Amino acid sequence: MLKLPVKNSKLYVFFYQRYVSIRQNYLKVVTFLKWIVGLFSLFKIKSKERLLFIYDLTFQPFSIGDFIVANAAAIAVSELEKTKQVDILVIFDKNNLTKTKEFSHVNADNIYFNISSLLPIAQINQYFSNLLVFDNRFQADKFILDNIQYYKVYPNIKLYGMGTYYYWDALNSIFPRYFDTYGRPPYFICRNFLNSWVNQFFSKNIEDHLPVTINLRNNKNHGQNRNSNLNEWHKFFVYCNSRYKVKFIIICSINEVDVRWRQCSNVLVVKDFHTFIEHDLALINNSSFHMGSPSGPFNVALFGKNPYIMFNFERDYLKLYSSIIEKGNYLSFSFANPLQLMTLKEETFDNLLFEFLHIYNTLDHSKIPISDEVNDEGMVFLR
Repeated sequence: MLKLPVKNSKLYVFFYQRYVSIRQNYLKVVTFLKWIVGLFSLFKIKSKERLLFIYDLTFQPFSIGDFIVANAAAIAVSELEKTKQVDILVIFDKNNLTKTKEFSHVNADNIYFNISSLLPIAQINQYFSNLLVFDNRFQADKFILDNIQYYKVYPNIKLYGMGTYYYWDALNSIFPRYFDTYGRPPYFICRNFLNSWVNQFFSKNIEDHLPVTINLRNNKNHGQNRNSNLNEWHKFFVYCNSRYKVKFIIICSINEVDVRWRQCSNVLVVKDFHTFIEHDLALINNSSFHMGSPSGPFNVALFGKNPYIMFNFERDYLKLYSSIIEKGNYLSFSFANPLQLMTLKEETFDNLLFEFLHIYNTLDHSKIPISDEVNDEGMVFLR
């Protein structure tokens, strides 16, 4: 049997010193390896860095247009910061909901129903990854602080803490800065299932015609000054019917439909095809060009590659846009592509026809935007 050296003997001291030396060197090696692993972990975290896009419903409205612009801003910031993934964090306080007249119907009882009408818009945000909904500001703030090392945050903590309305920061600061970097506006790129649905819609209903989307506003409850002149649009549709190989695709709510549109063979009312908001926006994103009034869905066209003309832009708001410039007889955002235009002109028949031809005559009519890649998934409504 092996006898261990006595604790105070020279032999014990010798072996103990060797043990301590080996252990110290071992700990140094382990510490070094942990440092290396930690270093790689930092790189790993950086490669997975995300953008946290905060939409605070205490200060941001339940508006389709505002949520579209906010998603476009998230895309712009994501590409500027090289994050490529966007987590959307929605905050609301049941006791402090928006007090604007247009959304006075939103209350603690129907808040989730109204939020659900906005969230499908995120389907046209190609970087959208996760959805987080908080009805408690303390819990939301704790989540942000606990995970700040993984995220870039938009809006920044200062704007978020001040309760800033994001729209003006996006239009007047973020998009011009993006244009200075990339020379174009940030683009929405629809998800594959939406593009597939659009392809099938075009294949079945457009054939060899040019698809032109038009958003028309006919809201009887608020903002009637922004409503479209439906009589002039109807004259325009009738005139174009036998003259131009175009299908006009009308984007509006079911309550805004003018029954006369259905009598025009060159007009398609999208709500007759039981579309949801994400389908409507995907049609705008994929059409040859877009026309219409300054209402919510038009904002998708601002962040696409194709031409557009917005009528009846409100002169009273011009002073709020530092990003709008004069371009001959038109207005244009400083970050817009050529032929992405706005005008103060009213929607008269003559103006509609002139602006339609201004864009129509520049296009290659042989290039109908229909892909050969079509599958059944595109016609499946997921909700």
